[in-house]
Amino acid sequence: MMSMAKGYYFSFSRNRWDPTPLIVIVVIVALAASAYAWFRADDARAAENQERIVAVALQGLRDEAASVAVAVDLPGELHSESYLLLQRSDYNRKFEEKGDWADATPGAAPGVDDFMHERVRMTKEPNEKVYPASMTKMLTALILIENIPSGDYDKTLDITRDDMDYLYNDGASVAGFEIGETVSIRDLMYGLMLPSGAECVAALTKYSAGSIEEFVGLMNEKAAEIGMTDSRFSNPVGLHDEDTYTTVSDMALLLDYAMRDERFAKILSTQQYTVAPTNKHSDGLELKSTFYQQGEIVLKDESGEILGGKTGYTSDAGQCLASYMERDGERFILVTAAAKPEDFHEEALHIDDMLTVFGALRVTRAAIES
Repeated sequence: MMSMAKGYYFSFSRNRWDPTPLIVIVVIVALAASAYAWFRADDARAAENQERIVAVALQGLRDEAASVAVAVDLPGELHSESYLLLQRSDYNRKFEEKGDWADATPGAAPGVDDFMHERVRMTKEPNEKVYPASMTKMLTALILIENIPSGDYDKTLDITRDDMDYLYNDGASVAGFEIGETVSIRDLMYGLMLPSGAECVAALTKYSAGSIEEFVGLMNEKAAEIGMTDSRFSNPVGLHDEDTYTTVSDMALLLDYAMRDERFAKILSTQQYTVAPTNKHSDGLELKSTFYQQGEIVLKDESGEILGGKTGYTSDAGQCLASYMERDGERFILVTAAAKPEDFHEEALHIDDMLTVFGALRVTRAAIES
């Protein structure tokens, strides 16, 4: 009996459960949970610190904005049915994760523009539905600039019959390139913005997105990203369509965003440009901005300058204009829409409105207390 019991005891001892592996696992899980909690707490502290940095920066911008007084003493009503004057500020710089204010890199998405309503200096029907006409091409150009690498600008594209047929049938404006002409992407970009060339739009959008239809999808995605909540686009040219509409608020937001990219700003401010010689134009082709072709207009005086703009017109949209100006060291965006002249060829009511606002705009600065 004793021997049997002893044998059973030792058999039990050899087969009893060893808790050591479970203890090790529990310890590892506990350590991992502690580490995770520590990192989460550290992330929370970093987020709180980031929020404090942002709050201080934003308050600084508010204090700076409060030191600038802007007045627009209009001599009378403008011709445009809808308009908005937006003062740009240091908020046009994107807040980076690094914890400081830094200039936005090309294509970087800004945060929601909380200061837009505080920087609107003059407005009428800012959220009324309007048709953008060729102001649409600002969004088109912005997407092309962001999506086509700068190293591709010397590549060439061919203008096709399909491009021309599509545009002529809809009465779109053209830059002057011909069917079968081989043109660099860089020159097509200037052709798109300066003379508002729709054949340039067709060639570039197909190169960038594969088709015009695919590119339109990118346009609406970008508009949503920027915050253009009251806009919709059905084509990249600005041809009239009930499904292509916007507001002057959204157009001001677009231009405010786009001007952060130096490439866009350079094209917008160019008065004329000569493309490189092509197989159809041996001496090149001279392109002139529609913005600067409105007769003899004074764009500069002793305290300011109109730096550039994008015009638009269809019979349904009327004359519209998104312009960019500087007055006494401050920069402004003016968007006007739905000016309806009796004779489009004889009257440039959108240009008249811009010059009226420019002439009536005054900026004064108060001392900032330290």
